[in-house]
Amino acid sequence: MNRNNLLMIWTLLLSFSISTWGQENNIVSIQIVPEKVTLEPGQQQSFTAFGYDENDDEVSFQNEWRATGGTITSDGVFTAGNGLGIYSVTAVASDTGAEGSSIVKIIYAETKTKEKKTRGVIERLELSPSPVELNPGQRVRFQVRALDGQEMEMKASKLIWRVTGGSITEKGVYQAGGAPGSYLVRVKVPNGVSTTAMINIVGEVGTVSRIKIIPDYSSVKPDEKKRFFAIGYNSAGNVIKFTPKWEATGGEISKHGVYVGGARSGNYFVKASSPNGVSSTSTINIQEMTLGKLELFPDGAVLFPGQVQKFSAKIYDIRGREVDVFPLWSATGGIIQADGTYLAGMIPGRYQINVTAGTHSVEASIVIKELGNPAKVKIFPEKIMVKSQEVIQVKAIVYDKDDKVIDYPVRWKVSGGIYQDHYYTAGNAPGEYEVSCTAGKTVQAKAVVIIKGSKTSTAVSNEAPKPKETVKQKDKPYLRVAGHKSKIKPEQKYFFNVELIVPPESNKKMTLGQLKWETSGGSISPQGLFTAGKKEGRYVLILKDMDNRIGKRVIVYIYEGEVPPEILKADTKDKQDSKPKERKDSEVVFHEWKIKSYQKGIGTISVKGEIHKEGAVSLHLLSKDASGQSKELYKLNVSKGQTFRFNAPYIKATKVGIILLNAAGDTLFEKFEVVE
Repeated sequence: MNRNNLLMIWTLLLSFSISTWGQENNIVSIQIVPEKVTLEPGQQQSFTAFGYDENDDEVSFQNEWRATGGTITSDGVFTAGNGLGIYSVTAVASDTGAEGSSIVKIIYAETKTKEKKTRGVIERLELSPSPVELNPGQRVRFQVRALDGQEMEMKASKLIWRVTGGSITEKGVYQAGGAPGSYLVRVKVPNGVSTTAMINIVGEVGTVSRIKIIPDYSSVKPDEKKRFFAIGYNSAGNVIKFTPKWEATGGEISKHGVYVGGARSGNYFVKASSPNGVSSTSTINIQEMTLGKLELFPDGAVLFPGQVQKFSAKIYDIRGREVDVFPLWSATGGIIQADGTYLAGMIPGRYQINVTAGTHSVEASIVIKELGNPAKVKIFPEKIMVKSQEVIQVKAIVYDKDDKVIDYPVRWKVSGGIYQDHYYTAGNAPGEYEVSCTAGKTVQAKAVVIIKGSKTSTAVSNEAPKPKETVKQKDKPYLRVAGHKSKIKPEQKYFFNVELIVPPESNKKMTLGQLKWETSGGSISPQGLFTAGKKEGRYVLILKDMDNRIGKRVIVYIYEGEVPPEILKADTKDKQDSKPKERKDSEVVFHEWKIKSYQKGIGTISVKGEIHKEGAVSLHLLSKDASGQSKELYKLNVSKGQTFRFNAPYIKATKVGIILLNAAGDTLFEKFEVVE
């Protein structure tokens, strides 16, 4: 090539560079996620802005945030003000002036009104999973649900996809590109309704970015074994060695990938995960088993109108082993749920309940009785003398206007203890309390309860007497819990009585609010009935009054014999050291745990807290459906001492919660909560 040709090429390249230099970062449109949000005064919402050039390609840019109806930080966190109405959050490109806005509706919870719902027209799209974290080259399939104004699912005839950071097929299969960062998937239908999902691409060459499971589909019989293998690839597509962590639904799988099918037929999944969080799944079908016998419990019921009865079924295979199979329920005279819970109708008569599993079916008789007209009700005994933790039978007898005894349901209200199945269990605090019951709307009876003292001593030992409750600030309300530092035998039940102490100096009128318990061992009901676990040790119970925002920390010892002296000695240290100890002993400290359910199985979960567990590497936000199948809503790489915050929607869930894992994939901590 001669000198003139070289000069011509350099001239063309230079002119092309000059002509295209001014087109970089030429922002013409901005999209803000989320596009629409409803908040209450004082609530916060994080917004993210994405910029696009004239070719609708995403480009990076510096934006300026503006907001009405509240305040917004430089990183897009909006705080709703006190004024009710419809406002906006706007992102402005500093260099071009392009703008994008989201709608913010500020309302009080109790003033929410139903919007006009349109049937048969797509008004909303749901795109899942979102958010999702991928490695370079990894794939994920997005599912789209189209809903009309009455939340009825519709068929979307044509989907229009637009993505950044990778590529997507017409069927919604997204493949991540090679550049780490935050990206967006957009989908819309011809009438303009659209939605988005967030994608975070992480990882680097040398780590696992994709996993292939062999076989990707298989079918087994109940109790049959199947071996699975996992092959790891890096972002360049080369095979690399790694040790997978196996998970499975519908059966059990060993650490070597050997799956054993369970008893319930259906399609399930086998999941293999790498230490850096990359995962893949394979579908496994468990064939239907041959059933041998079906039993129904109870085999009949006599109920009042509106009364609830829980039925259960036991199902056996041909070898007489009990198996876990979902039966089908049907009933007359009322409504029965999928779990066997029957709600009696309002018309008295004789009805039937039917349960079916495979070719087997069992029926039981249900009688709905006619309610009489209650004239008076009496409680027996009228004066209840008990010791703390003592259990006594307490009944109510209802009479009609002719002084005849009638069968009529009553509602109980108790203090000083708990009432369940005609038995009253006294609390720990001596004193005079009241038990009352109501028949119908106004017919009521009351009885006096006198708790005389402890039935059996709950003090730990003479060496460690329980300290008296002290209040650092006398003018502030606080919680008093009877039973602090009590010793309980393994699997024993114990009732913690709670009082709200409001000092006169506080000048406040307060009542005990909604209580929430958390425990590091055993289980405890919202009413304070604690059931000790089998493992001996010292455990911490955290009590929260959700309405008054007051908390209390309670220590309980679960031991068959005496409590070790070193544990007692540690608990007698100055109270100044108690708060750091609580944080050190807790694997995860929660500052916020909020679940909002919009309808059955659909809502959002917000979690905020700190990690205090050695060896923690990842925190996963999960949802579980009725079959027990888990779905990852979000994943965060963590370490000891790190704070975290999640805010994600869930769909078709019965439980939501978190799992903390170490580098080997072992579970260090988990917490789940049932959602409505």
